Amino acid sequence: VPPTNTPVPPTNTPVPPTNTPVPPTATATATVPPAEPRIDLDTAAGAPGETVTITATLDESEGGVTATSNDITYDPTQVRVVVTGEDVGCTIDPRIGAGSAADKQLVASIVANGADSETLRVGIFAFSNSNPISDGPIFRCSFRIQPAASEGVKALDNLPGASDAIGNDLVTTGNDGAINVSGPLAVLSLSTGTAPAGGEVEITATLSGGGNGLAAVAGDITYDASALRVKRTAPDDVACTVAAAIGDGTAADKIVDAQMIDAPVGKETVRVAALAYDNINPIPDGAVFSCTFEVLAGTAPGQVALELDAAASDLESNDAPIDDADGAIDVTAALPLVVVGDVTGTAGTTVSVPVTLETSSNVAAVGVDIAYDATRVRGVRNPLDRPTCTIDARIGDGSAADKEIDTEFIAGEGDTEIIRVAVFSSENFNVISEGSLFSCDFAIDASAPAGAVPLANTSSTADPDSNDLETASEDGSITVNP
Repeated sequence: VPPTNTPVPPTNTPVPPTNTPVPPTATATATVPPAEPRIDLDTAAGAPGETVTITATLDESEGGVTATSNDITYDPTQVRVVVTGEDVGCTIDPRIGAGSAADKQLVASIVANGADSETLRVGIFAFSNSNPISDGPIFRCSFRIQPAASEGVKALDNLPGASDAIGNDLVTTGNDGAINVSGPLAVLSLSTGTAPAGGEVEITATLSGGGNGLAAVAGDITYDASALRVKRTAPDDVACTVAAAIGDGTAADKIVDAQMIDAPVGKETVRVAALAYDNINPIPDGAVFSCTFEVLAGTAPGQVALELDAAASDLESNDAPIDDADGAIDVTAALPLVVVGDVTGTAGTTVSVPVTLETSSNVAAVGVDIAYDATRVRGVRNPLDRPTCTIDARIGDGSAADKEIDTEFIAGEGDTEIIRVAVFSSENFNVISEGSLFSCDFAIDASAPAGAVPLANTSSTADPDSNDLETASEDGSITVNP
C-alpha cells in the first residue's frame, strides 16, 4: 500500500499589503448664485379723461435686493403719468417706506424721448442703509388717460433694474404694464331751462354715447328745496314722463319709474329710471325722460343747480359705467300775473267780476281781453255803449299810481264777445302795485242753463319805459246757479 504521508504544499503564501494611500476627496464649497429678481407692472382699464393706477411688484428677490429702478416708457398723447406742479404722481408702498424695516424712499422723474414717447423713471433706495426689500408691491403711479386717447391697449414698456447690498447690479426681468382704454363713456345729461319765480319748466335727460348697449338708464336729481319742487300729479306721483322715441310700442319699449327718495337737509331728490320689466331692449341715444319743475314763488333770480347722479345697466342686466352732466334752471323775475276772478250768480241777475294783478314786476300799464259766450252772459253796457267797468280806487285818480281806465266791446268769432280793458296813464309811468285793478259787470241771461261760463283771459303789461313784458294770465268764470 502506498504511503499516505505525502507532503502537503505549504499554504502560507504572502498576501499583498492593502494599505495603499487613497487619493484625497475633499470637495470645495459651492458659491450661491446672486438673486435674479422680477419687477412686474400690472394693468388697468379706463375711459378717456379718467385716471388709473399702475402697481409695480417685486418678486423672487430672495432677500438680496436693496434698491430698484424702473424705466416705464409710453405714448404721452394717449396716457401720461399724473404731474402736479413739480410732483410726479408716484408713491412708495408704505410697507417699505420711511419707518418700515426696509426704510426706503422713492424718486421719480420724466424723460422726454420725443413727441410720442416719454419715459417715467422710478428709483427706490436709501442713502443711509442697505436693508433688503422684501417681495410685494413697491410703488404705484397714477396715469391719466388723455381725453383724445383712442380705444385700445396702451403699452407701458418696462425696463427694470435692481442692486444688492454692496451695489452690484442684479440681472432683473419683469412684465410690461398696459392701460386698456375703453371707448368714451355713455353720458346722461340734464338740460338747462328758464322759468320765472312761480312758474314751471320742463327739464329733459338725454343719453349720448350709449352705443345701443344700455337697457336701462336712471338718474337721481337733487336740488334746493327752498327754490324748486318737482311737480306732483298726485301726492305720491311726480310729473316725469318717458321720451316718446323710447316709450310704449317703440323698439326700446320703456316706461318711466319716478319717485322721491331721501335727500340731504334742505334738498329734495327725485329718482327717475327709464326701464322695462319685460325686456332688455337697447335704449338709443337721444331724449330719455323729462320732468316738470316748479319754481317756488319768491325765489330770487339766478341759477339753481340740478345735480345728477346717473346709473345704467347693460343688455345682460349688469351694472354699466355711465357719466353724468348736471343741469340747471335759470330763474327770472316773476312774471306779472293778471287774474280774472270767479263769481256765482242766478240767471237773470247781474254780477261783478274782479280783475287783479297778483304779481307785479315793474308794471306801469295793463291790458286785459275777457272773452265769453254772449248767449249765456253779456257785458253790461253803460250810456256810452261801453262796458261797465270800474277802476279800483287804490290805483285811480289821485292815488300813487294815478291811472285811468278805458274799455270797449270787441266782436269775437261766432257767439263770442270780448271786453277789452286798458289801465294806463297818458301823463305818468307810475308803477301799479299788486292788488285789485278793476271790476266789470256782467248780466246773466235769463235763460242761461246752470253751470260755469268760462271767462277767457288774455292779458298784457308794459313797464315804465313802455316795453312790453311777458305776462301770465289766469282765466275766470261765472257759475250760473240752478
